[in-house]
Amino acid sequence: MEKDIKLPILVVDDNEISRLVTTETLLSHGIPAESAESGMEAIKMYEENSYSLVLMDQEMPELNGVESMRRLRRIETNTPAPIVLLTANTEESVKDVISEFDGYIKKPIDLSAIDQLLQKFNLTKNFDIGHSLDNVSEEDELWFEHYSNIAGIDSEAALSHTGSIQLMRKVVECFALEVNPELDVLRSHLNSSDIEGIRISMHTLKHSAYLIGALDLSAQAEAAEKAAQALDTDKINQLSNPIIEAFIILSQDMDKITEKFTHKPSNGDIDSKHFHQGLEDMHQLIEAFDYENCLLICDMLKDYNLTEEQHNFIHKMEEALWRADQHELLQLIGEGQNND
Repeated sequence: MEKDIKLPILVVDDNEISRLVTTETLLSHGIPAESAESGMEAIKMYEENSYSLVLMDQEMPELNGVESMRRLRRIETNTPAPIVLLTANTEESVKDVISEFDGYIKKPIDLSAIDQLLQKFNLTKNFDIGHSLDNVSEEDELWFEHYSNIAGIDSEAALSHTGSIQLMRKVVECFALEVNPELDVLRSHLNSSDIEGIRISMHTLKHSAYLIGALDLSAQAEAAEKAAQALDTDKINQLSNPIIEAFIILSQDMDKITEKFTHKPSNGDIDSKHFHQGLEDMHQLIEAFDYENCLLICDMLKDYNLTEEQHNFIHKMEEALWRADQHELLQLIGEGQNND
């Protein structure tokens, strides 16, 4: 008999794009999931809640995966969760730390691998593997066609990494929002000659570029990451500016597509009663970890002429949904219902 997961999986990853892919992949296959963007946030969430499993990234600033894992294990709880290393690196390159974890899985996560992992800890048995693309809209197909025409993008690779055009669009939108702030961080590390900071930034850019199908750019960032590991400042200086310029050009190309496919309201105004009903429906979906349908309600609400306050609320909801942060979502819904 199939055993359902009763408690969510906690995904810990400082890379917002990677975190989005992992949590959305789990959620879209009926596996409840929450996420934390740092080891410190994960510790706070673990102290306050129970989880069936923790997927822990290793390459994080301030508190890396190993230190975060050790601190989690010192927390007294009646429901200790297995902690599994989640990394974009090869198993060989992280062999020194794998032994401290309860398992290892490579990202972007492979569903057959996650299925085996869950069975190992007796959390669930086989579930349906693979995204259904039967409900891809004409707009999604048109977006995919435009995205495929961006120079340096392998759209089929991006689709393979994300599993569906719908999630792929979310990942690309997230990348477009996050890449310039990440480039600012990289520039700061370069200006201060912070080699470890440069390495972490290049690692983040490498994996983000890989997920969106910018494979050549990902390889360039990986070369810079390795140069930082080798403390080769000459090579870092040689590679950094072309990489930054390439990411800027890619970001500009993505902005053009985002502008072309920006949602425009078409249903007129919405009264308070119907907006409140939308919040009630989202509340129930969030409690059931059904974030995908919650996002659909956000899309439906955006089809109306919203007030500035309502628009800002929906934007915050979407950001929290992408992070799969149930506690923040319930807090936002509560505030929205009180203010409605």
